[in-house]
Amino acid sequence: MAKSLNYIIEVAELGNLNKAAAALEITSSALSKYIISKEKELGVDLFERVGKKFVLTYAGQRYVQWAKKISQMQNKMDEELKSIAACRSGIIYFGFQLMMSKVVIADIIPQFKAQYPGIDIVLKAHATSQIIKMLEENQLDFAITTVKNRSDDFMYEHLAFAEVVLGVPKDHPLIQTAIKKDGFRYPWVDIQDFKDEHFVALFQDQEMRRLMDILFDKEKISPTMDIQVPTSELALLSVSNHYGVTVTLDTAIHVTGYKDEIVPLSFGERPEHHELVIIWHKNHRLQNFSQGLFETCAQYYRSLF
Repeated sequence: MAKSLNYIIEVAELGNLNKAAAALEITSSALSKYIISKEKELGVDLFERVGKKFVLTYAGQRYVQWAKKISQMQNKMDEELKSIAACRSGIIYFGFQLMMSKVVIADIIPQFKAQYPGIDIVLKAHATSQIIKMLEENQLDFAITTVKNRSDDFMYEHLAFAEVVLGVPKDHPLIQTAIKKDGFRYPWVDIQDFKDEHFVALFQDQEMRRLMDILFDKEKISPTMDIQVPTSELALLSVSNHYGVTVTLDTAIHVTGYKDEIVPLSFGERPEHHELVIIWHKNHRLQNFSQGLFETCAQYYRSLF
């Protein structure tokens, strides 16, 4: 479209068919046929032919004004799309679990922005269930989260396996009762030894709270849960301040920055694992710059575990 618009613009500016054809690198007959065809299509003359000179009619003047605006918009669009293709500009909708906020904002985003300063990032921190919903509704390009089971609706990039553990303060006396046990990543404890402990629990709609309730029901214990919080990070902050112990993921202890204050302890008959993944909808195609953030996330998280 932009090329054909320039045909009329060039003739208008040069006022001569042969000169315009030479500038456009087409034949005079082809250019003449195009102008006649366009005038017939529009039902109005764009030029008055005064000898060899082409003079714009009023309709021709309006056509050229609009043609120049359209041509400018076309050029801007082309420049923007080329910029996006070259990763100089663009926008990424990036989701992650709330517990990952510190790592994402303090470490991952600065590293990515150093490579792609022109790319804007919209950050969406939510619980896993909300992240999955947003991916289903095409509100996110991709996300980092932990999953128990994979779905056929999504694509996954494995980062690490997270073990469900007890998170306890580093000076907790029951750490001394922990033993090495085959198949478990950390020193193992009997959950019955913690039945009189205060537990920091997540809200009822959280996955870790569901696991905690199942655990207590199975073990037939009813420990005190007088602190309930909305995120794993707040649960671990409470543990680090000696308000109790909690059921969490070992990866959560790492990404929230509490690995020097909280000790992970294994428990149960067998370890329970969740998978830490980068996840995106199978029908969603990642842009080149999105792939750049994707790789930055993958490298960072694999270096942690």
